[in-house]
Amino acid sequence: MDNSWFKEISVYQIWCRSFKDGNGDGIGDLYGVLEKLDYIKSLGVDAIWFSPIYPSPNADYGYDISDYTDINKEFGDLDIFKKVLNEAHKRDIKVIMDLVVNHTSDEHRWFKESSRSKDNPYRDYYIWRKGRTGGRRPNNWLSVFEGNAWEYSPETDEYYLHIFAKKQPDLNMDNPKVREEVKNIMRFWLDMGVDGFREDVITFISKKEGLPNGFPLPVATGIEHYRKGPHIHEYLREFRRDVINKYDCFVVGESPMTSWRDAVEFTSGARHDDLFRPHVCGLLYSRHSGPPLQPQKAQKSHGALAAYPARKRLERPLYREPRSSEDHKPLRERKIPHRERKIACNNVLYAERNALYISGAGDRDDEFFPGFDVKFQGCTDF
Repeated sequence: MDNSWFKEISVYQIWCRSFKDGNGDGIGDLYGVLEKLDYIKSLGVDAIWFSPIYPSPNADYGYDISDYTDINKEFGDLDIFKKVLNEAHKRDIKVIMDLVVNHTSDEHRWFKESSRSKDNPYRDYYIWRKGRTGGRRPNNWLSVFEGNAWEYSPETDEYYLHIFAKKQPDLNMDNPKVREEVKNIMRFWLDMGVDGFREDVITFISKKEGLPNGFPLPVATGIEHYRKGPHIHEYLREFRRDVINKYDCFVVGESPMTSWRDAVEFTSGARHDDLFRPHVCGLLYSRHSGPPLQPQKAQKSHGALAAYPARKRLERPLYREPRSSEDHKPLRERKIPHRERKIACNNVLYAERNALYISGAGDRDDEFFPGFDVKFQGCTDF
């Protein structure tokens, strides 16, 4: 099976709610997408990536999913989705779905059952813990979105973990039943004809045993214990073996706070064949957590924004000419602290077997990454 089509595709992301209103209710929907498929094709697009279009209470604009095998009624239903899928394929446009399995909505059936009692069959679908003495939470982890990462449930006198919003409880991927549910979700859409998935924060799905306290940070305290958890390769390998390998599909993973070494390990390193087919690379988003990366013309531009401390980076314009200063030297020769040098090297977009693609690293000295053909995407980092 030649499924190397992903190497040459241009992907068009559709945020359905604001794309095109096709039924006159003031909300973008799949009817509008269907109307605009010829327009999308005229842009030279080879694939559509739908941001989440599943049923959701929208605490996180669709990334809090209450049903993985249906369509949000505001956008249509499965019938209109199948029409969009079939018409897209007639135009040689692939369709990629957002797959969000680090967490669900607290309105998902699994969580409602899990919250009822400690002996409920769905209890271990999520991460529940008793509080510590003195009414303290199970550990000091902080949410990426809002305050503490633990929310108290009076029904069972325990806390559930939410790395993101309170209405986004984390799934317990250590539970084999949960992993089977994820595989069934993937099969549901792939059997329908969907061409792949963009996997939301997929490298967060494995948490360190015991959930130890994290290094204190203003936000996301504890991230070192789940950013690349102890079983992440095992679980991704399982998904690949049991589902991905059986379809002609494309999988791209969001991996926040990823270093270039991690990117190599996920896509090209010793465990490469455990995660992806030989020709498949996973798109790994950089450490950047601000506005989206903006493409610019790839040109000789010494002096990475990322090579400066965070405060200085924010004060500098996104686009600037090279200056006659330390910026003109290769990164390895600049007089900058090791911490900032490390940050500058952590802006990875993605890796293949023999090449690293770096976002905004600003140092075009291939010697800095021995053993790799370094290619620069010409993106800025903010």
